[in-house]
Amino acid sequence: MCLLGCVQSFSILITTFDAMWKEFRPTILFLVKFFVIYFGFSILYGFYIKKFDTAEPSQVDGITHFISYNCTNTSKLMGYEPTIVLDDHHNRDYLEEVTYDSIWMDGIYAISIEEGCNGINIMLLFIAFVVAFGGKLTSMLIFIPVGIVFIHRPTLPAL
Repeated sequence: MCLLGCVQSFSILITTFDAMWKEFRPTILFLVKFFVIYFGFSILYGFYIKKFDTAEPSQVDGITHFISYNCTNTSKLMGYEPTIVLDDHHNRDYLEEVTYDSIWMDGIYAISIEEGCNGINIMLLFIAFVVAFGGKLTSMLIFIPVGIVFIHRPTLPAL
């Protein structure tokens, strides 16, 4: 009798799981695609950043330098006299590992741009969402670069 009850309970469980799978399948597949893409790209980006953090001496990565240059070029358009100090962390004594570029405006310190300020994580989130939502490949291949430009655009006048 107990065996029959267990089989019936298992059958109900399978039926319930099957019904739930049919109902939530799109959501589950979206989440799986999103997390695989986001964490996959994040791991690759981590390997990229690690090359710069473990260099002797440590240095700022090229993407962050690019953002620093964009900030100075934008501030020139706004009438400032910017000066960029690349790898400015070498000019300071810090116990913790921090790599950054500094921007000075009209001879006054304005901002330091660190690796986390370059917008890459937001871009990775955007790419993961677009791919996870799916759609036509050609649409995604157009939408992703255009979206990244719009994500990066606010960092241009970050000052």
